[in-house]
Amino acid sequence: MNVSTSFGFYVTSMLYTTKPIPSMNMHCPYFLLIALALTGCREAIPNRVDDSQVENTAVITETPEEIAVDLSDYEQLIPIEIVDTTARNSYEKYGIEFSGNCYACDLARIELSQQRLTFINVCDDNDRYEINDISCAAVGKEMRIRADAYAFTLIKIDDAPVYELSITGKNLKLDNKRIATFYTPAKKLHLFKEHDCGDFQG
Repeated sequence: MNVSTSFGFYVTSMLYTTKPIPSMNMHCPYFLLIALALTGCREAIPNRVDDSQVENTAVITETPEEIAVDLSDYEQLIPIEIVDTTARNSYEKYGIEFSGNCYACDLARIELSQQRLTFINVCDDNDRYEINDISCAAVGKEMRIRADAYAFTLIKIDDAPVYELSITGKNLKLDNKRIATFYTPAKKLHLFKEHDCGDFQG
């Protein structure tokens, strides 16, 4: 007989008994025990969290990938310099270095391919210095060229375009092939106001 049945039997017997109903105080302990038995100590069921509801907060960091190399604007580079610091137009601000291109002829133009970086005297195509086994990578506005002993970076500083060349690594000093600070593609040179030696015959 369970607790609920016992309690019902007890109440029924109390209703039909001819004896005086005992004082309620006598039955308080029984009521308390019965209440505890019915409401009982029930073990709390832990709340389960569905795995599908858990938000994935893992942060994925991506390393910028190198852009596919396009050397079309770097195949033939001509040395230029700032010829007018007050000009706002890029084609008037930059132009060929007259002395190095027309008079002293000691500047180096650049040829770049996937395998080779070549510095060539602006007045003598046979006077050249080649660096082989290079790697090229375009990252943002930079063209990065790596060789065993050198690292070259052509940074696009103007949409003309104008590239600023920086060199790190072993000291590179070439006879009659002075490396300029600024270069522009040979195919765009005609756009600059000062793009040739004019009437100068050398």
